[in-house]
Amino acid sequence: MTLALVGGMDRLEKEYRRVAEEHKCELKIIPKVCPKYIDKIQGVDCIIMCTNMVSHKIAKNIVKEAKGAAIPLVRNHTSGLSTFTKTVKSIVG
Repeated sequence: MTLALVGGMDRLEKEYRRVAEEHKCELKIIPKVCPKYIDKIQGVDCIIMCTNMVSHKIAKNIVKEAKGAAIPLVRNHTSGLSTFTKTVKSIVG
């Protein structure tokens, strides 16, 4: 399963990847400001968006793309590791 994380904290990138690997998932991390971020979410199975770490414009575009491509979207207000871990567990099962 391929997940995309939009937002998140730069300093936790290694930990996000570790959690994803523990749940046998590939993780694409899209930082706050990233050119062609829409292209990076193509082909993922689910998008996790940290709403406190992205602008309204990016959040709106991600929601639009997710709906258009029928990609499940999970929105978390916080970008902490425990929230990310719980979210991945709920997605993977």
